[in-house]
Parts: sequence; structure tokens; C-alpha cells
Amino acid sequence: MHVKYIFSGMRLAMIKNVTEYLDNTAKLFPEKTAFCYENKSITFCSLQEQAKRIASAIISYGLFRRPVVIAESSKLNAVISFVAAAYSGNFYVPIDVEIPKMRLKKILDTLHPAMIITDGVEGGDVYDLLLQAGASKEQIYFFQDLVDKRIDQAILAKAGKRQIDTDLLYVLFTSGSTGIPKGVSISHKAVIDYTEWYSETFSIDSHTVYGAQTPLFFDMSISELYSTMKQGCTTVYIPQKLFMSPRKLVELLNEKHINTIFWVPFPLCMIANLGLLEKCPPQYLEKVLFAGESMPNKQLNIWRRALPKVLYANCFGPTELANIFAYYIVDRNFEDNEPLPIGRACRNIDILVLTETGKPVECGEVGEICVRGTCLSNGYYGDMDMTDQVFIQNPLHHDYRDMIYRTGDLGYFNARQELCSAGRKNLQIKHKGYRIELGEIESATVVFESVTACVALYDREHRKICLAVTPKMVDVQKLYNHLKNELPQYMLPGSIKTADAFPVLANGKTDRRTIMEELFNE
Repeated sequence: MHVKYIFSGMRLAMIKNVTEYLDNTAKLFPEKTAFCYENKSITFCSLQEQAKRIASAIISYGLFRRPVVIAESSKLNAVISFVAAAYSGNFYVPIDVEIPKMRLKKILDTLHPAMIITDGVEGGDVYDLLLQAGASKEQIYFFQDLVDKRIDQAILAKAGKRQIDTDLLYVLFTSGSTGIPKGVSISHKAVIDYTEWYSETFSIDSHTVYGAQTPLFFDMSISELYSTMKQGCTTVYIPQKLFMSPRKLVELLNEKHINTIFWVPFPLCMIANLGLLEKCPPQYLEKVLFAGESMPNKQLNIWRRALPKVLYANCFGPTELANIFAYYIVDRNFEDNEPLPIGRACRNIDILVLTETGKPVECGEVGEICVRGTCLSNGYYGDMDMTDQVFIQNPLHHDYRDMIYRTGDLGYFNARQELCSAGRKNLQIKHKGYRIELGEIESATVVFESVTACVALYDREHRKICLAVTPKMVDVQKLYNHLKNELPQYMLPGSIKTADAFPVLANGKTDRRTIMEELFNE
């Protein structure tokens, strides 16, 4: 049985906690696999039961609307703990268990959590890391101890009545320019609004089988997480090591009958560059969504030629929102060197592209992309000063409180009134008196026949544009001659280096800092 929209017809105002999705789905599909990772899986009924056990324990400790840190190596245990925090009326904070000690200390100092749940053991690596980062033994609770508690329906019901949809669901920590991680706070209401739109727009239903790439401590993961609970999907969490082995990755997609993926472009480009779409194509894919970085049309065109019946969508949005705020379902052909539009606003979101003086841009004019709507974060946890810098009053009027988020992304509207990216403000450089978008250099580079990936960087100390390309065999002189025909003189790189592959961050995005250090700061 396929149920396309479980909550279709129900007013969103009636849903105030994401756990209501799970409660409904656990009745419809109690024994269906909800999430699986390697050789372990959990059904919707079991997820609900175990989450309620842990939630009952959390409530019994007197916690309400407090941060619950989840430091678990098991993805399934982490998902159970997320849901438990939501049932209990608290909010979860997922932590990478391989995080550097000092970064973890800064996060704990910001949060002052009353509870840290770990699936480790006393004296284990994660336990020791928590202690070294300043956590006390009294703050640390073990997953297995909590999940062995009994469900207390009375205190769960009491906690549920106290909750409202503007309560926080989670806090995700991102990198901060000051060196202090920023805790992005997101409410139930924002995630519910997003999940409703996302499920409807991409026809997510009980037939959907996700192949999830993003770690649970990154925002892209909420698309699979909550649409699975809402619609009765199955999510297969793919081990990160497979994203370095493209053939095995495609084999897993076929083995698990995965039909929907929402990935950063890096693994999609690797699969295209290695010719795997012809050698061993994914047999069950119906939807390919991507976000996090620009997807080059050169590689996207390879996918579209090989799998023309698949839906492809470019999604765009920072952590400071409940995932994405704009999307473009690819509906026409593009040349390899054309930019792929961001598209249009998701439902119930307003996108403003503003000049430096706070005025709306004209068609084709570049400005900063700003966003307003239910999707917005509640701000940075414990840092109102930083919050006030980017969550500001709508400059188009001062009649009432109307907050917008300044994304730091540059964009413009094309002749079709589609929003297009013009890079990051912090990737816009001033070189030889000219303002230059590094993304424009990358667009000109990636279409060169032998280039599979590229990154344009700026060495501010030596005032030099640097260009890194893969693979190692690229003829640098021929590439430079190509760029001379594509770019003005002032935009030409002063240094070009080649590499077999680029390093990537834990979320799959290109590690620009490491590329600069390893290739250009030798």
C-alpha cells in the first residue's frame, strides 16, 4: 500500500510536533523498515517505542525545553534519540563523535546541556572525549540504560500538552568566522512547514527508498529524516567510505533498490566522470536532488543523457533555514558552460535580492539573497549579537517587525525570472581594481574537455588568483590558453595546480581550505 500524503487535508496548525508524523505512520506501517544502516534496521513501531522509552526517562529528570546533546556513533541510535528529545519537549543537538576536542568544548560551553546521550561505554573513546571537552560524568547518559526504561504514557501526554510548534526541534552547529561554532536553532514549525512542501513537491510517498549521503549533524539530513516519518518511506544510510568508491556506491543503490537521492554534487560528479552511468547505471533511480554546492552542467548533462526519465532538481539553502528555500526542477537543456538556476522560492517563503543600499535589484543585477518566512531559524543559540547581524528587519519597510535572513549568497534574476547564484559574498574578490566572482572562473574552467573538477581560490597575501583542477593529467598550458579565450586578462589565474582528487569535508563539500594549504602554500 502506498500512502502519498498522510497528512493531506489536515491543517498545519494542528501539527505542533514532528513526532505526530511518526505516531500516524507507526499505525499505518508498524513493521515496515523506517531506517537502516549497514546490517541493522529499525521499523516504525520499534522507533516509536524506543523513542518513547528514552523520552519518558528524559522527562523524569525534570528536563523541558532544554538542549539534549546526541553524541552517538550509531546512526539508528541517533535517530531514536532525536525523536525521544522531541517527544520529551526538549531539543536535540547532534554532535560528530570524531569532532576535535576544542571545538566540542566550545559547543558545550555555549549549550550548557543538562543531558548528553551517548551509545558508548564508560571509559570508551566518545566518553573520554566528552570528559576532556569539559562534560561532567553527571551530564552523560548511556543510550542502552535509557532505552531499557519503561514508557510512562502519563508524563509523555503531560509534556505533549505543554509543547507548541515554535519550540525548538534541534540546534546544529556550523563553522563561525570568529572561530566559535554557531548554533543554528530551528523550530518544529519550520521543519513541519518544510516537510509538507518537500513531500508534496517531490511526490515523496511510501514507495520512496532514500539513499542518504549527508551525516546527521548536517541540515540536508532532515529532508530524509522527517519525510520518512511523515510518509512511511525507507531511508538507507550509506556508509561514508562508499562515497570514495563510486562503483561500490552505485552497486549499493541497485542492491537496495534506492529510487531517491539528495546529495551534494561531489559524488554525482565522480560517478559521471568515471563513466559509471554507462558501465553500471543505477537501475531504480527516479529522483536526483542536489544541494550544498553548484552542480556543474557538464556532469549533470552526462546524468541526463544516461538517465533521461529521472527528475533532477537543484536545491538551495543554508543551515540557517529549515533546509532549502529555493529549488529548480530541471526542465530544459543547458550547455555545459551555462549556469544552472536556483529557480524559485519554496512554498510560504519570500526571496528578496537586495542591493548594498537595501533596495530590490533590477533583472540581471547582482545583489545579496535574503529570505523571509516560517523557514527561518530562531537565531544562533546563546549569541544574540551574532543573530542580530544577519537576522534583521526587512529594509523595505519599518511598519512592523518583519525579519529577514541575510544569507551572504549573491544572486540575480535571469530573463525568465529564475533566481541564479552569483557565488558567496566572501568568495567575491577585489583584484587589480576589479570585483571578480571566483565562480565565474570555475564555470569557464570546468567546460575544458579534460577537467573533471575545479576550484578557484584567492591568495590575498600575494594578491594572486589560484586555480586547482582534476585530474592530474590536465595540460595546464592548454587550459590556460582556453581560459584566455573565455575570461578577461584580469581574471586569469596566476597559478594553476593539478591533483588526482580534491579533499572533501565530512558533509561531502569540497575542502577549499585544505586545497589552498596543500597545493598553493607549499
